[in-house]
Amino acid sequence: MLSTLTLLVLALASPPADAPPRGFVASPSLALTFNPFVPIPSGDLSLFLGGALPLRMARPGHWVAVGYRLTGSLGFADLSTTNNHIYFFGHRHHLAFQGVTGEFSRFAYAADLGFSVFHAPVDDGEGQPLAPVAVAMELEVRVGRVVGGGVPGRPHGIVGMQVRLPGGVSPTISAPFPTFGLFFGINFGKHVPPAPPRKPPPPRPQPATPRDFDADGLADPQDRCPRDPGPAPHGCPQLDRDRDGSFAELPCPACTPK
Repeated sequence: MLSTLTLLVLALASPPADAPPRGFVASPSLALTFNPFVPIPSGDLSLFLGGALPLRMARPGHWVAVGYRLTGSLGFADLSTTNNHIYFFGHRHHLAFQGVTGEFSRFAYAADLGFSVFHAPVDDGEGQPLAPVAVAMELEVRVGRVVGGGVPGRPHGIVGMQVRLPGGVSPTISAPFPTFGLFFGINFGKHVPPAPPRKPPPPRPQPATPRDFDADGLADPQDRCPRDPGPAPHGCPQLDRDRDGSFAELPCPACTPK
């Protein structure tokens, strides 16, 4: 029994020999978060640290990492989460999944689940004591587009939007209320699958060769006699009528004077 458990643990801890290597991903980002009912937004500063899973994806260049995202928030977008009490500063702690996919590894996505803690309550003038700390559980989703990059081990930018759904749990319980944000970040991945190469553009169509009906080497637009072969530059046949070695053009119905 013990040997069986040992073999199972070793199998889970060691990926197959042909599996992709485990990679490291670091991703700082800045965001501006809005509450539909609060005129003043919040600014977010986040840092994701995680490891790319050694999974063999169906699409080249697709990778997904699991890790921890730490976010500091400053502003008033979380007013609905804290029961309409203003807490000036908050920090968020999330278990996060983050990845890149798409035909040329241009689509970025992330999904987080965690909690947030808010500090520095602002007196609302009602004379009621405020709890020094407020806590909320929250879900966060991000989608964006990769900007630049394409070279393994080189940083690349990400621009996109985020939706956060926090719900207060302390000191009061509040229903989840969504906030929306725009973010810009930088992804740095080491030992993650590189983006697939772009396909070369299709070759330009070659211009059609002008027709040469009489096969005398002159294209029909330049041939004064396109249906009767003749030498350049006019392309009309010649005839030595008196056999004196002097050739003259042979009149033909197709000849068109210039």
